[in-house]
Amino acid sequence: FRALHYLVMDFIDGASIGMAKLSMRGAIEAFAKVCRAVEAAHKGRILHRDLKPQNIMVDQTGEPFVTDFGLAKVLAVESSLSVSGTILGTPAYMSPEQAQGKLKLLDERSDIYSLGASMYGVLAKRIPFEAQGVAEMLFQVCSREPDPPRSLNPEIPSPIEAVILKAMRKERDQRYATAGGMAQDLENWLQGRPVSAKL
Repeated sequence: FRALHYLVMDFIDGASIGMAKLSMRGAIEAFAKVCRAVEAAHKGRILHRDLKPQNIMVDQTGEPFVTDFGLAKVLAVESSLSVSGTILGTPAYMSPEQAQGKLKLLDERSDIYSLGASMYGVLAKRIPFEAQGVAEMLFQVCSREPDPPRSLNPEIPSPIEAVILKAMRKERDQRYATAGGMAQDLENWLQGRPVSAKL
């Protein structure tokens, strides 16, 4: 008898959040839940490091799931993947510090940037930066401000644009300190309350 190793995972009957047929409000509700899920991972000292619309699945009831923790890192634990100068993740959605290969600077706020970039991609229906190649994309992520999401899709509520742009600040200290803080702003808007983010 030989031992057999295998993985068991839930089957998500749905599509990625970018392909799911969600209303504007439905997408914002889904992202609020995603932020709470990421907050739970962060409380468990886990960074995702590759958050993007393709890694957020939405089932037939509209419930979102954060998937693909293949590049995840346990905070305070050294990893062979965490070498300074190595770029990990998907360029269009990675934070400036991640794009620069400064992996020792990665913390929860890097995932928050990726959450903002993912919201941008889904709600504005275009990735935050468009480039001919990876090098140009990385340069733009590090040095250019994204076009205001509402300039691409005027249906995005102004407070939600403020949330997205706060999450995507170049300087880590100017972003939400926690994914829970970002979730709270999204929940505030959903419940008709003001958000803390300002344009």
